[in-house]
Amino acid sequence: MLVDIIPVASGEKWIGYGVRSFQSIIHELISKASNELVMTVYVITSMDIIDDLRNALERGVGVEIYLYSE
Repeated sequence: MLVDIIPVASGEKWIGYGVRSFQSIIHELISKASNELVMTVYVITSMDIIDDLRNALERGVGVEIYLYSE
């Protein structure tokens, strides 16, 4: 099983120090998913990410999202 772990950041102070933006890497990972996609997130606010997830589902990718809940 191939597993990729890629650090990402959402704060502008991190970007440019070898850490890519959250939006760009998540878009890339969702677009490349071919079998299964598992995400653990606090919140999803970007409609672009929602669209990427919808496209993955339409390609037949299994999608699991663990979302923070109080």
